[in-house]
Amino acid sequence: MGIPFYQVVGNHDTDHTAKTNEKSVETFIEFFGPHYYSFNKGAVHYVVLNDIFWSGDYIGYLDQAQLDWIAKDLSFVEKGKTVVIFTHIPPYNTQHIRYNLDKPHQNVVVSNRKSLYDMLKPFKSYILTGHMHESEYIEEEGIEIHVCGAVCGAWWTAPICFDGTPKGYGFYEVNGNDIRWKYKSTGRALSHQMSLQKVGGEVMANVWGYDKYCKVNWYQDGKAMGQMEKRRSSDPETVKLFEGDTKPKKHTWVEPMINDHLFYAKPSPGAKMIVVEFVNRWNEKFTERFTL
Repeated sequence: MGIPFYQVVGNHDTDHTAKTNEKSVETFIEFFGPHYYSFNKGAVHYVVLNDIFWSGDYIGYLDQAQLDWIAKDLSFVEKGKTVVIFTHIPPYNTQHIRYNLDKPHQNVVVSNRKSLYDMLKPFKSYILTGHMHESEYIEEEGIEIHVCGAVCGAWWTAPICFDGTPKGYGFYEVNGNDIRWKYKSTGRALSHQMSLQKVGGEVMANVWGYDKYCKVNWYQDGKAMGQMEKRRSSDPETVKLFEGDTKPKKHTWVEPMINDHLFYAKPSPGAKMIVVEFVNRWNEKFTERFTL
């Protein structure tokens, strides 16, 4: 493709016939090189980690060899600099909270993530991840965690992920120590940052790039109506495509995912046009229209 790729070990990249974690990365190393490493580009220090710990099944975990190596690696980075960490499994996500569970499953978070956080605190830190086939942009202990949607969506069964995020990937722009990002939907312009649907008597916006620094405003027939109401739910399109034991046909185990980036507004009777405006943390504005 004419551009460099920096590979990150995922749970589908390990040798599942291996009896130990050390043996599980032999094929990856043969084809791609080290399973954890770092590099500098511009003012930013990038670190690629392997948080897939294999012992007959996998969990999210950073072994001692990596933790020791990270400490040494970061000792050469000036305090206050921007550090970007790439892992497959997110160190933390809120799936268990959305489903009212006591704690997260050990294969969707990194159990010893606090050791990594402690080393990252002197820096402006971001952790970019995948694994979940949904979108979530959160913070834990001052560390930004980005869970990016998947190129395959919900396992190649539909043009969307489990939470209604379109198939796609994270798009990041770096200027010095400053990083800005958007989600790029496959086959759509970069300006496509939400989807709108009518749900009952309301208009719902799925804003997959939302974080706590963003706003989602709405306008009715040209009049500003304030911010939309955020609710925890499943995108209706995912319910239609995935819910139940017979759908989707290719992988019937795929199900809709409850998420935290759905927004609702109730138009007045007789309203004709709703405009939804997503304002990100850099005050960039993205709009979509819905005709009633």
